[in-house]
Amino acid sequence: MKTLRIAMIATLVAFAMASMANADGIKAKPIQKTVNLTLEQAIQVPGLVAAMYSKLNSSFLDDDLPVYTVKVEYSGVIFRITGTREQWVLFFRLKWKYANDYKVLEIDEN
Repeated sequence: MKTLRIAMIATLVAFAMASMANADGIKAKPIQKTVNLTLEQAIQVPGLVAAMYSKLNSSFLDDDLPVYTVKVEYSGVIFRITGTREQWVLFFRLKWKYANDYKVLEIDEN
């Protein structure tokens, strides 16, 4: 009987310590997932395409590089999207089509 009491007290103390350990409000930084995609793969995800149009502009194409890689955050995931210059130019030319499909509105700064 004495052993059972000691075991119960030890269990109660362990439970109380575990409960108090989470009560201090310190939370670990969540790990963000990174996904590498080609531009062809990325345009197959409609929500990602809308996020790309809202967060990117074609000014990064001013450099004369054979391959461009951009980072876009969508739904808590960071996507690293790689494509050639020609693919990116075509992507930005088709913006008007997707803008109508996803109701992307231009903001008038007047």
